[in-house]
Amino acid sequence: MRFLFFLPLGLGCAEMTASDLIEGEFEFRSIHGEDNGVNVPAGLSLTISGTTVTISTDDGELASGEVSEQPEEEWLQDCITNASSTLLKTYHLNTTLSIDIIDYATPVIVPSCSGEEVNISEAGVFSEDHIGCAEETCLYFVLK
Repeated sequence: MRFLFFLPLGLGCAEMTASDLIEGEFEFRSIHGEDNGVNVPAGLSLTISGTTVTISTDDGELASGEVSEQPEEEWLQDCITNASSTLLKTYHLNTTLSIDIIDYATPVIVPSCSGEEVNISEAGVFSEDHIGCAEETCLYFVLK
C-alpha cells in the first residue's frame, strides 16, 4: 500500500502580525536591567490616550508627550511559534523622562505581543535578555 503525503503550500511560512499600543492606564511593575538602586516613586503609572502618553506618580505628572511610530525595520520580533510571530511596534516619545537616577533623553515605548504590557527605555541597541528593552535599564508597566 502506498501513502501519499501532501504538504500545504504555506507550511513553514510564518504569519506576521504586529502589536500595537492600546489605550488605558498601566501600572509600574518592575525595572529590567541594571536598576542601580533606583528609588521608584509611589504610584508610578503610564496612561495612553490616542497618541498622548502621560507618566504620573501619586504626587502628579512627571512627563507627557506624543508618540510617533518608528520605521518598521526598527521593530522587534517576538512571540514566535511554528506558524506565526509578532512584530513589536516601537514608538518614540517626544519628551524626556527622568525618574530618580534614570534619565531618558530619547525614550521609546515598546508594547508586548498582547499590548497589555509596555516597556519604556532609552532608544538604542535592544537587549537580548529583555525583549522590548533598549540600553541598560527599562521600566515595565502592565495594564490595570
